[in-house]
Amino acid sequence: MDSGGGGGGDGGYSAQQAAQEARKEAARAAVNRIFGVGGDVVTKTPIYGEAPVNQGYFEGADMGGYVPASTTGAAPVIGYNETTDTAASDALKARQAGYDRVKTATYDLNKQKLDTDRTDAARALKFALLRSGNAGGGLDIDQNNLLQRKTDQGIIDSTNMADAAALQAKTSDEKARLDLLSRIDAGMDQGSAVQGAQSQLQSSADTALSQAKGNVIGNVFDNAGLLYQTAQGGNAYANGMNNYMRRKSGGMGVSAPSFSGVVNSTGG
Repeated sequence: MDSGGGGGGDGGYSAQQAAQEARKEAARAAVNRIFGVGGDVVTKTPIYGEAPVNQGYFEGADMGGYVPASTTGAAPVIGYNETTDTAASDALKARQAGYDRVKTATYDLNKQKLDTDRTDAARALKFALLRSGNAGGGLDIDQNNLLQRKTDQGIIDSTNMADAAALQAKTSDEKARLDLLSRIDAGMDQGSAVQGAQSQLQSSADTALSQAKGNVIGNVFDNAGLLYQTAQGGNAYANGMNNYMRRKSGGMGVSAPSFSGVVNSTGG
């Protein structure tokens, strides 16, 4: 017995489901293109050649004998014109350019701080070497080698932080894309999904750049064992001993030996 609804007797339910899935697939494809996922879409349009002429004859009874006739057959496809929608690859390039900006900005910020810290450390080391009488000797060479090693480490740290900042921005975008796809499955329409994708990409790079300003490496030269730091530590020790001796002696002016910062070196 016919249910009266058509669609194979299910009241058109199958057709509705197919149409709904088609809408979801279109929305998913639109979101993926905005994020540069899925690749470009290539459309092929057939090129037709000339239609062949089929020669034949039919008998004309009223004319006696045979009369030639021709009929036109289907035009053959001789090739295709291809058009490519490059929205996906363009979006992917734009995303990568954004991540590169985050990476460069983060590195430059940290490198600038590293250079400032190195300048201060080199100046302090120079004065410490002069005060201690170790300028130009083996200790001078060792200390400047240490300064360079710490600088190299700072460059590595700056590079790692820049890579991490760019990866964080990329990961944030990917999480947003997957979230939008799940929302489409739950019923979000294509217009809302596309708007959400565009908003995410517009704000992610700006957010990453803003966060990078507060994500700066520490001073790699602190506690590096440089000569001027040793002198500072020795003076701090001497000051502490002086205070201790004063308290022990009831406030009398007994002092611990001061630290001059002179370091003996066998290197000359």
